[in-house]
Amino acid sequence: MNGRYGKVFKTHLFCTPTVVSCDQELNQFILQNEDKLFQCSYPKPIHGILGKSSMIVVVGDTHKRLRNLALTLVTTTKSKPSYLNDIESIAIHILSSWKDKSIVFFCEEARKFTFSVIVKQVLGLSPDEPQTSKILEDFLTFMKGLISFPLYIPGTSYAKAVKARARISFTVKSIMEERRRKHGEDSAKQQQKGDHFLDVLLSLTNLSEDEKVSFVLDSLLGGYETTSLLMSMAVFFLGQSPSALQQLKVHDHHS
Repeated sequence: MNGRYGKVFKTHLFCTPTVVSCDQELNQFILQNEDKLFQCSYPKPIHGILGKSSMIVVVGDTHKRLRNLALTLVTTTKSKPSYLNDIESIAIHILSSWKDKSIVFFCEEARKFTFSVIVKQVLGLSPDEPQTSKILEDFLTFMKGLISFPLYIPGTSYAKAVKARARISFTVKSIMEERRRKHGEDSAKQQQKGDHFLDVLLSLTNLSEDEKVSFVLDSLLGGYETTSLLMSMAVFFLGQSPSALQQLKVHDHHS
């Protein structure tokens, strides 16, 4: 693949001077020397949307600390007895909503499913709770502005995204405060601290409040688009390969 000006060329992305490489060997060299000769970063305007505490923005030791925390929290979440039951109930909920539809846009449904799973596991919210739809609405606005032209003028996608991020932050902080209050009132729940993603996050003393909120947003950002796209691609390619679909059905039947 060659860029318009060759395999390697200079340009501006999001008002930031950028070198674009379409050269496989150079890209491999860059990736192999990350944190040695090169440092992973995003254009500065994106920082304005993500916030300075986002794991996507921070570098060096701070990034390593947050990344290790992410692995710990994911492991904790997956070890919960209710983990697979939650996913199954959300899948059934999504499938049951298809009954009266003549056409189903699977990619959109996959996004709903992915978002519902993440919000349930991270914040403990069910798909039908008002806070879930509020976070989803703001998150979609946030996603639209994430890679838009970084012009902070009222009405632009970028400005809307920055405001949506602030609203998500406020909602998440409210949920955190509510969870803290419940722990304070219920000693039995206090004993269970650490069983859930948010409980573990709240119990950490080495993270600021903003870092904890950013961590929740990073969890949504990291799993939402990637997981739903992977699911959609799997369904698309299975539709193109009847033999593979039949093998999957037979395997599922034997299971």
